[in-house]
Amino acid sequence: MASTGQNSFDDAATVELKFIMSRVCDSGRIDELGNARFVRNLYEKSIAQRDLRLADSGALLTTSAITTITADDLIAATSSLVR
Repeated sequence: MASTGQNSFDDAATVELKFIMSRVCDSGRIDELGNARFVRNLYEKSIAQRDLRLADSGALLTTSAITTITADDLIAATSSLVR
């Protein structure tokens, strides 16, 4: 999904994504959260979090910055999906 959308995860985000998925699966909540729907929603919310982070930063935007999802983006997205 990410590569199709021309996005990528930085190294810390990849580690965080594995942790999130393990936690959700190990807790038995993956079915409750919708399996693939959860993954799609997590990805889409991570993009929204990245965009908010970049808009708030006021920094000069590079191609890398606007196409990279960070661990913080994932953590913020997860908190809105998993309550």
